[in-house]
Amino acid sequence: MQEHIHPHANEWIIFTKGRFEVSIDSEKTVVDTLSSDGAHILFFPKGHKHGVKFLSDMLYFVLRDGVSKTIY
Repeated sequence: MQEHIHPHANEWIIFTKGRFEVSIDSEKTVVDTLSSDGAHILFFPKGHKHGVKFLSDMLYFVLRDGVSKTIY
């Protein structure tokens, strides 16, 4: 997992398939879309450190509402 920050854009990730570990501000949790129906939507506010580690094959879509600069 490579944590990073988008200083000028909020980010939404829509997961429709897979299992993944997500971190935001160093708090980690595992989400498993394989055990539920429908999509999972994650929101990362601009300026907050976050990252996603894929634990299986994934289907996902990323949206940002501002300049997409990434700081690692």
